[in-house]
Amino acid sequence: MASQETRAAEVRRGLTLKVLLLAVAVLLLGFYVNLRMWWYRGITTQPLLPGLSLSFLIMLLTLPILGRHIFTPQELVTFMAFAPISYIGFMSWAIEPLTLAYWAQTDPKLAKLLDYVPAIWAPRDPKLIEGMIKGGASVPAGIIGPLLLQSLVLFSVMLIVIFSAAIFARRFVEVERLGFPAVVPAIEVFRRYEEKTLFKLRENWPFYIGFAVGFAIAIYSTLVYFIPGFPVYFAWGQFWWGDWEKFWKSLNPSISDWWMFVPSLNMLFFIMPLDVAASVCIWTGFKSIVWPFIVVGAGWVAPGASPDAGPVNLGYFTFASAFALGFWTLVFALPTLRASLRSLRAKSGEEVLIDKLAWIGFAAGWLIYILIFAALGAHVGFMLMFLILLFLALTGHQRISAETGSWYGPWGFDIARIVTQTTAYASGVPNPWPSTTWWATLASMRIRDEVSQSGGFTPASCIGIWKLAHDTRTSYRDVLIAQLIFAFIYAFIGLFIGVSLLYAYGTENWKTIWYVYGRRRYGIIMANEVPGIVDPGPTYGPKEFSHLLAAFVIVGLVWFMRAKFPWWFFAPVALPFYSGYFFINSMIPVIAKFLILKFLGIKVYERYALPIAVGYMVGSGFGGFIMLTAYAIKP
Repeated sequence: MASQETRAAEVRRGLTLKVLLLAVAVLLLGFYVNLRMWWYRGITTQPLLPGLSLSFLIMLLTLPILGRHIFTPQELVTFMAFAPISYIGFMSWAIEPLTLAYWAQTDPKLAKLLDYVPAIWAPRDPKLIEGMIKGGASVPAGIIGPLLLQSLVLFSVMLIVIFSAAIFARRFVEVERLGFPAVVPAIEVFRRYEEKTLFKLRENWPFYIGFAVGFAIAIYSTLVYFIPGFPVYFAWGQFWWGDWEKFWKSLNPSISDWWMFVPSLNMLFFIMPLDVAASVCIWTGFKSIVWPFIVVGAGWVAPGASPDAGPVNLGYFTFASAFALGFWTLVFALPTLRASLRSLRAKSGEEVLIDKLAWIGFAAGWLIYILIFAALGAHVGFMLMFLILLFLALTGHQRISAETGSWYGPWGFDIARIVTQTTAYASGVPNPWPSTTWWATLASMRIRDEVSQSGGFTPASCIGIWKLAHDTRTSYRDVLIAQLIFAFIYAFIGLFIGVSLLYAYGTENWKTIWYVYGRRRYGIIMANEVPGIVDPGPTYGPKEFSHLLAAFVIVGLVWFMRAKFPWWFFAPVALPFYSGYFFINSMIPVIAKFLILKFLGIKVYERYALPIAVGYMVGSGFGGFIMLTAYAIKP
């Protein structure tokens, strides 16, 4: 599609009235469908969600009945900026504070915590929440104020994610030209759509073979929800390799991992640049299979014990690597970021406008968040420290998404939180410190894995849409405006829809509900601030900090080697991948892609292999959308 040199002259608008109306309709429908899937069915997936490929929505909108004259490619891309319905777990995260008084009736720790929590954050009357538990009620006026506060917090977090992506987007897309494998399927579909060849079966038969296989596996994988006992394990499209685990455990009982085979993830690794995919394969194979033999053989852990129980915790190292990756990304991006800041003094052009909007929005998102928690009484110094560290974690997540397109794990955010708390306690803050000041400071650190998951409104979807806009010559401005409209609708309308559904149905009736009822049922304290206010808070010791330092050094060294020596292929972005789950899903596609390129050549790969992989991901997403939507709304 468009090259970097010609894009500015060819950019087209995508934010039109029909796109806006369609996007709002899909958003509102998505809230209902996705909330039912999470809170009623208890399944952690979302039917109205692009998933890995972002492309099933394209298929919906490019069916022949709509035709080329209804939506332009640029309008479809702008629609997709609206489309990632936010991770519903994050909505649960926003509702959680409202329920504290209700659960405090039977939990003395929560009751003690509430002594330091302002009523605007957690309503004091448990009867206000009783309707949410029992159902058959409407939203009471008494929670409107706290709910609006949570909406504002949620909106500011979404601004932080949107604009953090915006300031790095042009660096990743135009300067480094990273692969963005998760949006390659969407780009390929758009290319065929623009060339008017998408629905020509004879020209695109490899694509449609992949589509048919992906669609069939999606149907097969979801029949278990309609036919109890159907032989599929876990969520749709994931298959447990039980015999694989038994084999390795027979050799070393310390080998235990999440051996879940996911065909769509195999296709993603096949699309991924070979050096990046091979790096993930080598690293996760070493960590999940080779490393347990090393630590058991060295006597560091007993057979059957976790390999991370020894002096070297590779699990923590992988989480710290995401954090370190954000730091080095920022360091090497400084020239681009400085140039972007200098452009703020320029007067015209879309690129300059985007830079201005990105930096202004970036500052606004952080400022709103800081002001909210400063008003609640937070210690501004420690809150700022956390937010700076959070930015490094967020940047690391964005880079992982841009290079691999895959979810890898959420724990970079936890590192930011615990490092800040450890620093505070070392500087003289009591642990625990029962006070409103420390409660508000801890509450400002609630941003955790909910914002980092791969699906929906995350660093992945926010950074990926920029690549899609670039390659389709879609106005960056329109994409950014669409994201902001989405954030507002999600925070101030979607959250109220979610709460209204809970009051109407009741979490006791939706007994599989996550966070609001399910976590409590399993005895999990529903307040992240209990540790630090009522109980001692978590801290890191010398082992964790030594691993964190090692992550900074090793990620930086690998980055240097990759930049300096052409023969060095191992990518630092592989180091945050933590599980054998990624090993078994990268192993086959890495071998297959290498053999195809080695013996059949790049033309065969581009003409046949790539379209099959793309078609599979589109078909799988489309089939999953149909079946999961039907299951979500099924009585």
